[in-house]
Amino acid sequence: MRARSLFIPSRKSCLARPLLVLVAAVSVLLTGRSPRGLYDLVVGMNRCWLRVAAYATLMTGANPPFRLEQGGHELSRMDAPSAAAKVRHDAGSIVTLALGVFLAHRRLPPFLVGRTRACHADDLMGRFRTIDPWSSSAILWARRVGPSSLFRRRRGQKGEGKDKEVPMKALIYHGPGRRAWEQTADPRLTEPTDAIVRVDAVTICGTDLHILKGDVPTVEPGRILGHEAVGTIVKAGSAVTTVKQGDRVLVSCITACGRCRYCRTGTFGQCLGGGGWILGHRIDGTQAEYVRVPFADTSTHLLPEGVSSEAALMLADILPTSYEVGVLNGRVRPGDTVVVVGAGPIGLAAVTTAQLFTPSHIVAVDPAAARLEAAKRLGADVLVGAGDDPATAVAELTGGLGADVAIEAVGIPETFELCTRLVRPGGHVANVGVHGAPATLHLEDLWIRNLTITTGLVDTRSTPALLDMIAAHRLDPTAFVTHRFGLHDMEAAYRTFSDPAGTGALKVVLSRTMTG
Repeated sequence: MRARSLFIPSRKSCLARPLLVLVAAVSVLLTGRSPRGLYDLVVGMNRCWLRVAAYATLMTGANPPFRLEQGGHELSRMDAPSAAAKVRHDAGSIVTLALGVFLAHRRLPPFLVGRTRACHADDLMGRFRTIDPWSSSAILWARRVGPSSLFRRRRGQKGEGKDKEVPMKALIYHGPGRRAWEQTADPRLTEPTDAIVRVDAVTICGTDLHILKGDVPTVEPGRILGHEAVGTIVKAGSAVTTVKQGDRVLVSCITACGRCRYCRTGTFGQCLGGGGWILGHRIDGTQAEYVRVPFADTSTHLLPEGVSSEAALMLADILPTSYEVGVLNGRVRPGDTVVVVGAGPIGLAAVTTAQLFTPSHIVAVDPAAARLEAAKRLGADVLVGAGDDPATAVAELTGGLGADVAIEAVGIPETFELCTRLVRPGGHVANVGVHGAPATLHLEDLWIRNLTITTGLVDTRSTPALLDMIAAHRLDPTAFVTHRFGLHDMEAAYRTFSDPAGTGALKVVLSRTMTG
């Protein structure tokens, strides 16, 4: 049997034990956690002197006097008193330990960015073993302790007996035309069915622009905007059973209580139990570092391995909205001629999902040449741009009959009225756009044409099926993403998204991993 290499701590090294207790206590206070994570990190090394080495290495960045092998920790003899001396020397800077682990948790090297949640502990260990074995241990400790203990940065305040939490930042609505990325209070659990989600990726919706224009007066000043996000559960209420801390989830734009009359029939957008479209509308939304999600069991979707945050983010709103309110409400069938008025993100998502029903033609109508090119790439075969007459183009395509389905994806009176003129008798007009002004319904012309006109708020009942299609590589919504920003570049992202003619923006994605 192979002999183990042991080291009997000297008297001096044993004197370091009280100091180690103090180190652990201070670190626990800094991170706000029980010593379990620290205990797992250092006591698992089997010897008191290894605890000394662990803290000394983490504080000083020195190379540890041992090597790691696949079969476990193979230890070689070390000078424990000198390691203890290092601890004593750096005891005044013990905050470096907590700060270093926090930075390791928040600022991983570029080759791990965006993949941390998908990596197992062994993967992380293997990636870092060749660089610095103790960096690996520190990161594993940070992942085990979890974001719930590290997501608040604390600082002491004069005259206060307790530490003060540094508030998170969020995009706050201050009335029509006024917004600011600024500090605000962190969200807290208010009901046992809530979850707190760390926002890892978020986007901006055309509805957010409508809010900023004053088109949605139910949004009060002081509200955090946003209703689409992918993130990580950092805390779950006692009644939450389907997701847990550390799970990567899609935060749906629609919140569902799961119990009311409408939720029981899958009409989650009309939830009577405190749900519906409330994020970024009636409660604080997702354009923030953290968000409280009510009814977490029925309002989040656990993301499978292999589905990127960008792809999943498109399922928070635009894909299910265009599919349910546009394609399904419009009753698109094989062989139909479908006209999509407006080739913005929602319109392009309608072009994409309409192809699931194999229509004979998809006509995209938009004055912007760049958006028409995007529509062509995504499957539209007829493009109607500025200077073209949509009615003439559709009539020529259909032998004068008109379109079977017209999908309105802009949200202004002119485009809605255009859709009613483009559709054939017996056809469907599916309004998806968010309207902020009255539109005229010309019943003097329409009453005799047997039209079906639908409006709707998305219910997100199709989200699981769409997620399955993405996981199976049958659907790739990342083509909608044209611009990427760090989470704290919110103002720049808004400027880009609100000027599509000048920037060519379709969907913008803001990611925590791109934050500088």
